[in-house]
Amino acid sequence: MNRIVLLGPQLREPTASGVLDQLTGKGEPVALVASGWQEAEAEEAEELASSLSRTVIPLLLHQRGDDIFHSDTEFFDAYRERQNELFRLQQLHHIRLSHALEAARELTQKQAPDHIVEPEREAAVEAVRTLDLHHLERLAEIHARFDSKWPLHERELIERHRKELSEQLKDASAVVIAGGHVAVLLYRMKLLGLASLMANKPVVAWSAGAMVLSDRVVLFHDSPPQGEGYPEILESGLGIASGILTFPHARRRLTLEDPVRVSLLARRFAPAICVAMDEGAQVWFENNEWSAREGTLQLSPSGQMNEFF
Repeated sequence: MNRIVLLGPQLREPTASGVLDQLTGKGEPVALVASGWQEAEAEEAEELASSLSRTVIPLLLHQRGDDIFHSDTEFFDAYRERQNELFRLQQLHHIRLSHALEAARELTQKQAPDHIVEPEREAAVEAVRTLDLHHLERLAEIHARFDSKWPLHERELIERHRKELSEQLKDASAVVIAGGHVAVLLYRMKLLGLASLMANKPVVAWSAGAMVLSDRVVLFHDSPPQGEGYPEILESGLGIASGILTFPHARRRLTLEDPVRVSLLARRFAPAICVAMDEGAQVWFENNEWSAREGTLQLSPSGQMNEFF
């Protein structure tokens, strides 16, 4: 598997340049995925080239996707209908999930002898896990129907863009994946088959870029403007950073001082490691195992925030 480094947000405490110096030869060119920034991906490439002090090869996945959609309108209509199906399913999943998580949280707080209440707590968490799995299976059904009717390898323009990307990646010593809109980033990377194209390249990713590499992409915000929030699975991820879930801006978006919420999150997604990716956090995959730099915290089933080694 690739060497992978997942980083905390880069705006206030940039660390990507130093990490790339450790992974590649100093100054060697890197490929950039910045499609999460949508129309601004080219500007993001220019800014990163300056901050990284090396040549950046912009892969321009958002621009390539737009070219495909504008040129292949029949495919775009079908693709848009699939996205509408996914959105409607997400709404239905949210209704079921909110009730299941509320029951699990209430039982976690319930005071009773452990031998009585603990099996009920575990059953409630297992019900949430079952619901998560059901949602992933329904998502997979929608994707399978679409893929059987619209095989991507049979779309001439998609194949042309994939070949161009393959040629660009030959010149890159590593792939850098920036943040932005996580759904746009994920779907453009899947559309253009980037997971297989960048195989065997070191990968450095942060924020949404780190999220899409996991087995599952989890949306989260405990206190959104519209009221109380619940983490929910958006999609299957690329599966490159398997066994780990990253939560960028965790201090701002999660109530980490609430042991009930921390415990539920960690227990729900176990055995995956749930990591709070705030500024300065670094998680490395080398020699077939995950490790972290000092100060990187993980969410534990006990409800505590522990240092991740």
